[in-house]
Amino acid sequence: MNDLRRLAFEVPRPLKRRPSPTFGADVVMSARRPLEYDRRHLLLAAVDGAIMPFVILTGASGAGKTTIAEAVERLHGQEIDVFYKDRIGVPPVQEMVHQFGSVEGWQRAAIFGWMARLSPLLTKGRSVLFEGQARFSFLAEAAERAGIGLHSCILIDCDDDTRARRLSIDRGQPELANPDMMNWAAFLRHEAAAYECKILDTSNLTLEQGIERVLRELRRQPV
Repeated sequence: MNDLRRLAFEVPRPLKRRPSPTFGADVVMSARRPLEYDRRHLLLAAVDGAIMPFVILTGASGAGKTTIAEAVERLHGQEIDVFYKDRIGVPPVQEMVHQFGSVEGWQRAAIFGWMARLSPLLTKGRSVLFEGQARFSFLAEAAERAGIGLHSCILIDCDDDTRARRLSIDRGQPELANPDMMNWAAFLRHEAAAYECKILDTSNLTLEQGIERVLRELRRQPV
């Protein structure tokens, strides 16, 4: 049994199952922030009395989160460890459903696996940046389960026209610029607001400006 499939049986099940916003138009629903989730905009991982920056970038495809993370790794890899959720591989949808019950079940298991893997790194004194699409509720739940106390989640976002242009022209994947993707982006926007997380709109930002704002978070400076 592979690691993610094993984790699918180990992680706690949600109390109430909800449909995946990626596969349906009914995505405008209440995203309730857990009471234990820190409401501050800047959150840091505290281990053995030391403060270690741990920042998560999430967002729908086309917003620029991977581009920013790759640039941070390229320019600042000596001081910041960067990890990408999908580098473990993304199985076909049929396999996700077969092994994890749904696409969101796979996403949840993947996030739990990553948080468990990253938690020990926060004791090593290095800044950690994690990039990947995920619900904020999954991120908060998985971080708590992994013993990661305080951290920062940033939604990397953009307007629909910019997203469609980037996906269709810049990436050559027009099939991704569909209503489901826009609904998923709207859902994450709504959830980020409910969890009081930062939203970085890259619609009119240069790559350098996006990098600078993420570095400010990692270096614990006001954004």
